[in-house]
Amino acid sequence: MMRALVPRDTGALAASIGWTWGDAPKGALTLGTVKNPREGDEYITIFAGTRDKSLGAADAYYVGFVEFGTKHAKPYPFFYPSYRALKKRVKSRNTREINKALKSAGIKK
Repeated sequence: MMRALVPRDTGALAASIGWTWGDAPKGALTLGTVKNPREGDEYITIFAGTRDKSLGAADAYYVGFVEFGTKHAKPYPFFYPSYRALKKRVKSRNTREINKALKSAGIKK
C-alpha cells in the first residue's frame, strides 16, 4: 500500500520501502519494529528511505520531506496512513498465525 500511495518522480522512494531484520538502514524513516517474544534480540523493522545502497535500495534520504513536508513543499503522507489503514488487519493475521502455530505444536493458550 505504501508503494501505491508514494508520489513518484524517479521511483527511488518507492524502491526504498522495505523491511529488514534488526535496525533500519542509516537515514531511513522507521515505521515500527516487531520483536520476537521468545528471542529478545530478534526483530523486524519496516522502513522507507535510505542512504545505504549496499542493501540494494535506492538513495531516498528525503523520505521525511515527502511524508511531513517542508516550509516550501506540502506534505504527501504515504507511510503512516498505510500503517494506520492496515494495522488491524496485520495484527489479526499475526495473531491467527501465532495461534495456529501454537496449536500445531500442542501448546495451549
